[in-house]
Amino acid sequence: MARKTKKPLTPKKEEGTKPTKETPKPMTESEKRRFEEFVTRRQATPLAVKFVTKDGKNGRDAITQDMSYGADNAMAAFSAAAGSVDSDFCCKLLNQAVNASPSAGLETVDHSNAVAATMTGLAPQNELEGLLAAQMSACHNAAMECLRRACVKDQTFEGRKMNMTFADRFMRTFAVQVEALGKYRKGGQQKVVVEHVHVYPGGQAIVGNFNQPPGGRGTPMETTNQPHVSTQSDSKPRPCRFNLAVVKKCSARSKRTGNPCRQPAMANGKCRFHGGKSTGAPVGNKNAWKHGDYSAQAQERRREMRQLLREARQFLAEQDEI
Repeated sequence: MARKTKKPLTPKKEEGTKPTKETPKPMTESEKRRFEEFVTRRQATPLAVKFVTKDGKNGRDAITQDMSYGADNAMAAFSAAAGSVDSDFCCKLLNQAVNASPSAGLETVDHSNAVAATMTGLAPQNELEGLLAAQMSACHNAAMECLRRACVKDQTFEGRKMNMTFADRFMRTFAVQVEALGKYRKGGQQKVVVEHVHVYPGGQAIVGNFNQPPGGRGTPMETTNQPHVSTQSDSKPRPCRFNLAVVKKCSARSKRTGNPCRQPAMANGKCRFHGGKSTGAPVGNKNAWKHGDYSAQAQERRREMRQLLREARQFLAEQDEI
């Protein structure tokens, strides 16, 4: 029989002793730089508005704004989240944003602080941007909630598909909102920067504003006092290879008006559009065969079945009369 080996005895912890904390691993140079950048950014970024829980009426907890940093600082943080200096507007907008967003398992206070931090990060400058920031926060949280529900254990295929569809719609709406916010902050102006301009022989490069005749034809009309660059001052239009006035025209005619076609003809006397006489359908075209419902055999079989049904109905009618 194999001899059983005894397990080594571990020393028992003495009562009343606290477990010692493990020493953290030393940071690398890149991690130190990242930590320094984080500290610098945190010191340069004002703290977002915070909410705390206090005892309210009837023994229920009430959520109120944290005033530990001073009333002036709290009001400024409240205004930075909603983009307005009116306290009623800020309170109403934050309540709407919190109630329109799923909590995702967070406590009410933590959820309110997260929504307020999101809106503060968007830095709304007025009431309109504040409204858009609240909508963006609610839209993002709704998309994340749909994605979470799509990944629930034992989720059905229909449920997963529905949640993924709604998540895609919310994310598309969020992208449109981001674009709208960017356009609003830029004032609707677009800036185009041209870094490289290639001018080839026979071409022209115009720097500045220019006007073009109506219809899109002709050379641009230069405005006064506008510099321009031209590599060929006496450029001439390229001559046409064919004289369209004497070239043979297509012999086809319009069925509605009877006017002849004005396109150049090919060797067969027709243009590329009309193409000459049709050769008809190719012989033995197997691609046109989809099924046998309209073949001669199938039609004959259906006629026989209809005749059989008529005879059966007639026989049953005669039996009923007897």
